[in-house]
Amino acid sequence: MKNDTKTEEIVGIIVNLFLPGLGTIIGATKHKQYMTQGIIQLALAILSIPLCLILIGFILGFAIWVWALITSINMLNE
Repeated sequence: MKNDTKTEEIVGIIVNLFLPGLGTIIGATKHKQYMTQGIIQLALAILSIPLCLILIGFILGFAIWVWALITSINMLNE
């Protein structure tokens, strides 16, 4: 069981590289406190796409991407 959870967390890190927040949700099967962070990350990532037209979306998207990766790495280390 523990090995399956680690596999899900590693897959979560890889998915977070491409779609921030979704990987956090995938890896949050054991860590329920990270589920809401993943939902917020995904919602903000989707929100940042139209905001790219006024350039703030690029900054927001990068910040969310870094936040999602840090969250996934923290899940893996716990």
